[in-house]
This record gives sequence, structure tokens and C-alpha cells, in this order.
Amino acid sequence: MVEDIQQFIRSQQAAIIKNDLEQFLQSMTQFFIELGSSQPMQGLHLVSSKFDQMCQDVGRLSAFELLAKAEELPNKPHHIILVTELYCLGGHLEIVRDIIRTSQLPILLVASNINNRKKPVMATILDESNLIGFINADNQSFLDKLRTVQTTLANPHTNSVYMLTHGYDALATAAIASDTDKTVLFMHHCDHYPALGCYLEGAHHIDLHNVGFLRCRNEFDILQNRYLCLSSAGFAYHLNAQRNFASPRLKTASCGGLHKLKNLPYHLDYLEVILHVLLNHDAIHFHIGHLNDEYLQNIYNTLSRNGLADSRFIYLGPAPNLPEILTQLEVDIYLPTLPLSGGKAIIDAMAAGIPIVAHQNARDRLWGSTDLIYPGAPTWDSLDKLDDIIQRMDESFWRDQSRQSRAYFERYHSESLFVSQLAQGGAPMGSPDIPSLNPYRPEIAYSLLYSGFRQ
Repeated sequence: MVEDIQQFIRSQQAAIIKNDLEQFLQSMTQFFIELGSSQPMQGLHLVSSKFDQMCQDVGRLSAFELLAKAEELPNKPHHIILVTELYCLGGHLEIVRDIIRTSQLPILLVASNINNRKKPVMATILDESNLIGFINADNQSFLDKLRTVQTTLANPHTNSVYMLTHGYDALATAAIASDTDKTVLFMHHCDHYPALGCYLEGAHHIDLHNVGFLRCRNEFDILQNRYLCLSSAGFAYHLNAQRNFASPRLKTASCGGLHKLKNLPYHLDYLEVILHVLLNHDAIHFHIGHLNDEYLQNIYNTLSRNGLADSRFIYLGPAPNLPEILTQLEVDIYLPTLPLSGGKAIIDAMAAGIPIVAHQNARDRLWGSTDLIYPGAPTWDSLDKLDDIIQRMDESFWRDQSRQSRAYFERYHSESLFVSQLAQGGAPMGSPDIPSLNPYRPEIAYSLLYSGFRQ
């Protein structure tokens, strides 16, 4: 593996020397896609200043000022959100929406479109009044796409650039000039995969949660990084004092796409956990987020084999405004997905004042997102402990958990704090607005297993 990576770096350096920029961009993108999908790298984070520097070298050589196709660009001050593709779902989409909703300047959405997706941006984004348009780099070659993005970013009316690109997007990484006069915020959200962009010259490295913020400083030596809290922009919280716990029955919910449930090897399966809850408690479970037909059929077949009605698991699919959905459904407990949880969904659940019962992930504390949750939230590392938590969740305990959930959101994730931190380019190390990490105590036997321990 080491020799392969060293050989790849040499070949990419040779492509730059030969001015074969198209080959470089294609190869770098494919390399990071393959890294992220390879078994040894699943769930692991890899960042390198060497790769980012080479991408920016290609950006300097593109001669976009001379060769880019003319684009009709906004002629008034605006910010840009740079993404890999316009068709995005889940927390990624919700962060984009929160920036659009709270921005003081109008937003232009720009996609590098390296996957040549033809689907348009989701209709829910088009409804946002602060969005002035979108540009999808529909050019055939990677190099022409790069020039289109560079031209858009170089527009003198562009104020700030918010990067929310996929970790394999070499094109977007190359588009950021090290000597740019724009404010560029690289929003580091690809924490579970190899990722380009973490060491971009001319950009501010922004981490979207506390554990990622500290990991980037302490493990990756990114000492100038800053922190941006996630929020739930536009959600109006209303306390329903008349509502009772589990009335008439317990309602649980999870939110996440199939990739959070299936892509990474783990000893516990999402379906196994939900089945256990439904078998041992008088509950209905709601799932928000995309699941394919095959996975859904497996769920309902499993319910049937265990004597459970289909109505015990309700699939809602992808849906915007998660806090509002959880509120309308009167969800009692939010159960983050596993093996990968969804950080933005956890913040949305706390915005709605929903108690959270989270899993202490034995492979990586980052996977379970327990550090994003209010300190008093109960956590579990075995199904028996999950049962114990649900069993003791009476009216008094539930109301106290709900209060803690909402109070923590108001202190560390309010819309006003999000707007303030975004305007400042994130909060620096030492800020009282960066929440402390929570205790991390996964089940020891499985921690040893994943660490490579063998008897």
C-alpha cells in the first residue's frame, strides 16, 4: 500500500510537469474514490498536505482567465456555496440550507459536477428566497469544469466561498487559489473517509463538531482550524406542556441514509437494534432518510418472521426540516443510526427537545457522535443496556431529558450562535462556545477487537 501511494504521487507529479492537467484531475479523483471504498480504509480518515498542494498547483496552471467558457455571473455582492453535485441529501443538504437561510448576502450554489449528474438541485432548496441561482459545471472534461468553477469564484462580486464538497473532489480543491482575495471556508465534514482539502492554502479550515476540531489539531497538526456549530435554522420551537411520554405508546425515530447503516463493518446492525427495541417494548419506530427497496423489504420480512406488524416500522424517506417532523410525530426518543450516526440529525433532534439515547461506538467515538449530545444523555454499548435505559424512561425522567436536550441546543447550537460564528469564520481554540467532549466508554471487548487485539 505504501509503495503504491508513493508511486501514485510520483505519477501525479509527472503529470503536472507534463502539463497533463486532465489526467491529473481524473486520476486524483479516482484515487480518493478507491481509497474511500477499499476495505482497509473503511471508516478511517486520511488527509495529506501533499495531495492538496498538488491540486492547487494544477489550479494555478489551468489558465482559466484565458480559456474558460464565458458564464453569466451575478453582478451584485453574493456568497458562493461550492458543492460536488447539486443533488444531495441528508445532513449535507440541511447544512447548505442553513447557510442559505441565515446569510446576509444572497447565495449562488456552484457544483463541480465531476460525476456528471443530470438531476437538478432539490426543490426544497429552490424554494429558499435567498438563493439567487446555481451553476452546474456541465463541461465534458475535468479541466473545463475546473475552469468554469474558477471563473465563478473569481467573479469580483463574490464575497465568501463556503466549501462543502465531497472528500474525493480534486477539481474543487484545485479551484481554490492560494493567493485568493476571497474568504474561503473549507467546511470539513468528510470525517469518516480519506479527504482532500484539509490543508488548502488560502482557506480557513472549519470543523463542524468538537471532536473533529480537536482531532484535526492534535492528530493532523492543523493548528489554525476553527469551529462552527451546527444548528437548525428556521425552526420555531414550541413547548407542548400537555404532551405525555409514550402516550398512547412509545415512539422512537432515527434519521440517516443507507450509507450510514451499511458501508462500514460493525458487530451491531441497525436493523438488529430496531428489531430488538420493537420486540422488547411496545413501540413504533420511524425512519427518516433514504433506504432502497431491497433494504426496506429485508426490514419488513424480518418483522414478519418475528411476528411484528409492518405498522411497527414506518418509513418516511428523505424529508426536510427534521425538527418539525419529530415534533409533529411526537417522537419520545431519538436513536441515532449506527454504525455511523448523523451529527446534523442529532442537532435537529435537540432543537426539537427530543431525548437522545446514543450508542457508544466501539470502533471510533466519532462514529457515534456522543460528543455532540447533551452531557446528561444516557448512552449504551450493549442491547441489554439499551433495554435498561428504555425501561427506566418514565414521565419524570423523560421530561428532564427533554429539558436538557433543548437547553443544550440553545446554549451551543442556536441559530444566532451559528450566524455569529459563520460571520467570524468560526470560533477559535479556547472559545467557551466550543462544547467539551463527553466521556467515551465503549464496551471493552469490542474495543479490543477493533484495535487488533488477539488472545
